[in-house]
Amino acid sequence: MPAVPLSVLDLVPVSSGSGVGEAVRNTVDLARQAERYGYHRYWFAEHHLNPGVAGASYGAFSTGNVDAWATWSVYAARARGELGARVLSDGAGINSGLNVLSATDTALGDPRKRAAIQDFASRVDKSYAWSKDNPGAFDKWYAGFAHQPIEVATQVRPEETTYQRIPVDAALAAQLQKTYDTWVRQGLFPGGKDLSKYLDARIDPR
Repeated sequence: MPAVPLSVLDLVPVSSGSGVGEAVRNTVDLARQAERYGYHRYWFAEHHLNPGVAGASYGAFSTGNVDAWATWSVYAARARGELGARVLSDGAGINSGLNVLSATDTALGDPRKRAAIQDFASRVDKSYAWSKDNPGAFDKWYAGFAHQPIEVATQVRPEETTYQRIPVDAALAAQLQKTYDTWVRQGLFPGGKDLSKYLDARIDPR
């Protein structure tokens, strides 16, 4: 049987009575141990807005002990504004930039669940339309939701409200396939999937 490559997934937990700095130092030590013992990759799980996980903490990056950080808009905005951080990569060419609504074949085969999926997608459309029509109200809501200053909410609004529904067609399949193939080349997926076979164009919630 061929050897199975093993990797480490680190939440960078903040132990009771300790702080972000100690959590980061513990992670650096663990990463060195993982490298010494031949683990394939060292992954970090970013749990947004969780104070018990340093990987999701703005404070972890602000300590100066972290050289680079893959994060989302609200933290990126704070890091650029308060720390003078630079964007090294925005993911273009690696990720499609798309969000997709996923459902099982069983759910799609149930008329009631299909209707619920359509209703949910319609509500998403309406919520984004509201955010564009009510920028001040959106900023106030987002600041409370993300526990960030109102100035940060205003800064990330253009990025957070750029939602636009696109057709479920061959062009979408090609975009998703490109992203999938990128991860296959990196050895993260086994490959062999035609993503066009996983699209369902019959749901149009608009």
